Amino acid sequence: SLMAWQADVDHVMDNFSLREPGMKKMETLSETRTQGARLVVDQTFDYTKTVAFGVDVESNEWDATLRDVTSGTPSVASFMWPGVERDRIGVFVEGFHQIRANTKLGAGVRYDRVEMDATEANQTYMGGMKSPAQSYDVNDTEAKDDNISAFVSGEFRLSSYNALEVIASHSVRSPSVNERYVAKDTMMGTWVGNPDLDTEKHHKLELSLNGQAGNWHWRPAAWIDEVDDYVYRYDTTRTVMGNQVTDTRYTNIDARLLGVEAELGWSNGTWSSTGALASVRGTNKTENKPLPQIPPLMYTHTLAWQQQGHTVEAKWQLARRQDRIDEDSGLDPSESPGYGVFNVNGTHPLTDYLNLSWAVDNLFDKTWAPHVSREDTVTGESYRVNEPGRTFRLALTARW
Repeated sequence: SLMAWQADVDHVMDNFSLREPGMKKMETLSETRTQGARLVVDQTFDYTKTVAFGVDVESNEWDATLRDVTSGTPSVASFMWPGVERDRIGVFVEGFHQIRANTKLGAGVRYDRVEMDATEANQTYMGGMKSPAQSYDVNDTEAKDDNISAFVSGEFRLSSYNALEVIASHSVRSPSVNERYVAKDTMMGTWVGNPDLDTEKHHKLELSLNGQAGNWHWRPAAWIDEVDDYVYRYDTTRTVMGNQVTDTRYTNIDARLLGVEAELGWSNGTWSSTGALASVRGTNKTENKPLPQIPPLMYTHTLAWQQQGHTVEAKWQLARRQDRIDEDSGLDPSESPGYGVFNVNGTHPLTDYLNLSWAVDNLFDKTWAPHVSREDTVTGESYRVNEPGRTFRLALTARW
């Protein structure tokens, strides 16, 4: 299979078009350009062995400028993405072998070469007094990463209704454009990346037990992820002319993520009921405190009916309150309350080619917001944004 893509985005954000501005009218003009291609070859041998290998390339360009337009004549307040370029080429190979009727093994390896740079970091603003390079406070903004990732897996059928799956992996992630190169410097505070960040290395082990007997199916799972050089965002405060301002920075730490998941379901062909539980615990090992942006304990229960192509499904989403947060990161605005949201949807065939589908989300019109907040890619601030209230959807779909 061969796939190629091109994505161009031009975006304008300001503080005055849809609201009353503060002391200054500010706007950010941003552009991103992305091109890429991916080639993958899959092959099966003797019905027991499968091999896949491939190559992919991607090129990105980011430019963003924060401007003060209060006077009507725009002036540059910060070059937030100063001509950031990122080029990546990756090659990979993976294979699976059914060595026995009850044993399947797999392995894979991937190499990525990532090159990033802020090509316009030395351009100045504010009368030549400042530049992104001065904000970074480094001698060289260029970064070159050689990322090697790999995994091994095994699936062992323990009985006619239980199978144990084990996956051990090592994966490497290069820091993002904001983590390395964002450069906002204003009187209200700064948000500056770190070009010297190391790549993030994940060492993960996952165990799961997949089972099915009669009308029942189940899947308990547990995993641990030890992370070297986790990219950690943190906030510091200082006083400028009697006002407290916030500075946002990035550094590397060591971290640990622990997760458990469980699913139990029943179906008789017409009715089905499935419950799914998920919990994650993140720890900043360097400072012995919680990681930010960790979702709370969550449970989802689904009750469904289907008959002659008609389906109706009710889903109840429950989340416990999250009080294990990291306020120093600036990514957790506060502790978050628990919530319960009820959704229903259905699909009904009208003819051989025409289907009617409908849904009511948040049926009881609850006020709720997920704990994992949204980060403003222009200001760097994080917000907990309420999800929509009761929402109705209706669609007709024709297939021929």
